[in-house]
Amino acid sequence: MNKKEKIYWILAAVMLVLFGGLILLLKGVDVAAIGPQGSKIGLSALNGAVRDQFPFHEWWYEITDWMSLFVLLIPACFALLGLWQLMKGKSLKAVDRDIYLLGGFYIVVFAAYLFFDQWVINFRPVLIEGVLEPSFPSSHTMIFICVMATAIHQISRRLADPSLKGIGRVLLYLILTFVLVGRIISGVHWFTDILGGIFLSLFFIFIYLAVDERLKK
Repeated sequence: MNKKEKIYWILAAVMLVLFGGLILLLKGVDVAAIGPQGSKIGLSALNGAVRDQFPFHEWWYEITDWMSLFVLLIPACFALLGLWQLMKGKSLKAVDRDIYLLGGFYIVVFAAYLFFDQWVINFRPVLIEGVLEPSFPSSHTMIFICVMATAIHQISRRLADPSLKGIGRVLLYLILTFVLVGRIISGVHWFTDILGGIFLSLFFIFIYLAVDERLKK
């Protein structure tokens, strides 16, 4: 295990501790029924203050929801790359190992999304079409960070032209920033939902980078 891999594992552990600690705080500290239909939320003073500052904004909610369709195109592109390598090489070994790693990474992220959709930590601060939905961690935050971070990593590796590489990374960073800011402004999540999505996505990303370092050997 080289130094970089060790650092990634340590950072992953830190993110997991932060994520777990946040869940404990939400379940046991300053819990109050300030959500729709009397739903409870921990750290209610903080979450309530942010909610009051950014009430529900339908336009931001809709635009960040539509951006989900864009982010799904990125895994589809890497899947097509793997398929092309498979058809060209006529063997599973012809597909780059980091493409397999990327596919496994996407599966884990999607599994986490399904898990937290069933294991409810808290509900949204607003009703969506009259329905009270689970909101922790923010799935948009988690998925966007995971997909964009791995895409930036792949661009850095696969594009030889420095100019194209720079443009691609800047573009993805701008899209990610737009979605994260838009999700906060939209008012469909508590502040801690966004924070939880960041911690969990970084946990997955650091594990991905650590395993990728190992595969490079």
